[in-house]
Amino acid sequence: MKRRLCIFLAALLFLGAVFPMATAAEAEFTTEPMIETSGGHAVALRSDGTVWAWGSNSQGQLGDGTRIERRTPVQVQYLSRVTAVTAHNTWSLALRDDGTVWIWGGGFLEFDLTPVQVPDLSNIIALYDGIAIRDDGTLWSWSLDGAQQLGENISNVTAVARGDQHVVALRDDGTVWTWGLNNSGQLGDGTQINRSAPVQVQNLYNVTAIAAGRRHSVALREDGTVWAWGSNGLGQLGDGTETRHRTPSQVPNLFNITAIAIGWDHTIASENNGAVWAWGSNWHGVLGDGTTINRDIPTQVQNLSNITSISADRWLTMTLRDDGTVWAWGINHGMLGIGWTNTTHHTPVQVLGPGGVGHLSLTEDTPFAFIFSDVPRTHWARSAVAFVYEQGLMQGTAASTFAPNATLTRAMVVTILHRLAGEPTVAGDPAFDDVPVGQWFSDAIAWASDQEIVTGTSSNLFAPNAPITREQFAAMLHRYAEAMDIDVTIPPDFAWSQFADYDTVSPWATDAMRWAVYNGLITGTDPTTLSPQGNTTRAQSATILMRFVEHTTN
Repeated sequence: MKRRLCIFLAALLFLGAVFPMATAAEAEFTTEPMIETSGGHAVALRSDGTVWAWGSNSQGQLGDGTRIERRTPVQVQYLSRVTAVTAHNTWSLALRDDGTVWIWGGGFLEFDLTPVQVPDLSNIIALYDGIAIRDDGTLWSWSLDGAQQLGENISNVTAVARGDQHVVALRDDGTVWTWGLNNSGQLGDGTQINRSAPVQVQNLYNVTAIAAGRRHSVALREDGTVWAWGSNGLGQLGDGTETRHRTPSQVPNLFNITAIAIGWDHTIASENNGAVWAWGSNWHGVLGDGTTINRDIPTQVQNLSNITSISADRWLTMTLRDDGTVWAWGINHGMLGIGWTNTTHHTPVQVLGPGGVGHLSLTEDTPFAFIFSDVPRTHWARSAVAFVYEQGLMQGTAASTFAPNATLTRAMVVTILHRLAGEPTVAGDPAFDDVPVGQWFSDAIAWASDQEIVTGTSSNLFAPNAPITREQFAAMLHRYAEAMDIDVTIPPDFAWSQFADYDTVSPWATDAMRWAVYNGLITGTDPTTLSPQGNTTRAQSATILMRFVEHTTN
């Protein structure tokens, strides 16, 4: 694994395509926030219809255009008006309000790093565990061969859950149907016979929600009781025993439940008063009771209240409070969203905000006081703009405007780098004829020139007011990394010919651009175009700075 200081550069130059400003209709769009976690990453839907993600990103499952692990939330690119999200191992999904499904990450269309629309799939009303429900109640999945219907002869489905090798479906009449592997009785039909077609779960009616684990299943009835069946070797059925059940049995002493979720071998339930209960395997403290002891009856999660949504996977459990904050616990390799620490937590911790500043909220505006009227709530860089302003790295162009689409100048970039370095002093004046003493950028340029972070546009000129291009920005960052003793070596045989214009990079910037591309810093203005001579906007620079601080201060 690369050194932490090397890893932080993986977020610096993600300039990508220019994101469009939200329309008035998008600004008014609202939806119910939700969280999903699977395979070591988390996906969160904000009430404004934008999607945020953090954790493992080896297959692009965070949708930010890179394969760089993120320890705090980043915004998924090119998505708006989303009504539901789901995560499944190395990929993620979103449902838009027009009934289309969008996917990103590994295992589909050659590992897309940003969302692409799933073809041949429309009129979708819900997503669960990587399965879509159409408006006619049929179930659909997809592969490189296109969309395929799931579940022979089943319709009117309102919810679906996927276990390790079995599927659980809830119909609009409150009955539950299952198919797949049944070696532990997880299908609930009274047998251990595998089923290729749906069979009805025995003696279970008036169900409002379902969940599926590795080899057990759980249902919530409209009376607030919880029923479970299947494997029970780790107490995951919550009945005080380790005896498997081939048909549903009620979880004792658990009432007024409003939501359920299953990890791998543990179960989570939230009560109508906002309390959360957990039972089953407590590997890495996923039950949130402060221990790693397995529990065969429900135990209350510590220090947690007012919960409205829950999600779980093999390694962790995650919850959403009614104030829009997100709380998580369990093993931590980035998936808890608490920055650059690998500390496992056995009780809930609060997910940080973008860049590691403040805390994530799925309902409120940014965690900062916001003053810029030209960066609306739905703007893709709003959190970054708020961050750099609060940190004193960038200022507005006027009292209430930031000018996010304005071009950044060479003097601005050097001044920002100077502020990041703590505004060190340097003896002597700037060595450029067009950088007079006493200007707002004079000290910064003198320092950067002394550190060999910048060079002039000629032997005696710096061009402080000239717009900075993508390759110039890459070169400055490359030199800054060297000045900070960061290893910038890359394999000599690294090829970047996927970009049709790679040979248009200026010779003096080639090493810096190759380094940026190799580390996932530049992903192109589109999948085949680097645009090395394209200008950098203030919004893009704010995002670069936020990610810089995220990876260097943790």
